[in-house]
Amino acid sequence: MSAKGFTVLEVFVAMAVGSVVLMVSVPALTGAAKRARHAAAVRLVIDDVREARSGAIRTGWEYRLFGYDSDETGARRNQYRIQARRSSAVAWPGEEVAPFESDTQLALSWIDVASEYPGIDFDSTSARFQLTFDPRGTAPDASTSFNPLHVRGPDGLDVSLTVSVVGGARVE
Repeated sequence: MSAKGFTVLEVFVAMAVGSVVLMVSVPALTGAAKRARHAAAVRLVIDDVREARSGAIRTGWEYRLFGYDSDETGARRNQYRIQARRSSAVAWPGEEVAPFESDTQLALSWIDVASEYPGIDFDSTSARFQLTFDPRGTAPDASTSFNPLHVRGPDGLDVSLTVSVVGGARVE
């Protein structure tokens, strides 16, 4: 009668093969997860740029995406928010106000990219960036105060977001 089961040698060989497969696949999966996190952060910012533009067109107000990059030393580092005002005769909402909506202003919640997507940060031409859309959805100041906004990730991942004067967003 033959005994059924595995020998100790067979178990050790199977464990060794499994370990090698695991050692090869973990770095590849980790890299894929980093790339996916970076792509999701880029999509979030692009979607919010488009939301600000469509809000300006829909309401006839001025909208802006306002934020701070990784060079900011304050509490708002790598954060941005959408703000709006009825016209240029009305001041923009204060930077530190809680989210609100009134007859003349709007301030949405701050988006903390570093918390939502660890390892991702912004780099712009200055520590403070903004992208303003007029009621027609154009961005006359895009070339001076926003472009390009870099969304950087781990392992050298870097995507440039640019917005044209007519309001079109592009990823490079």
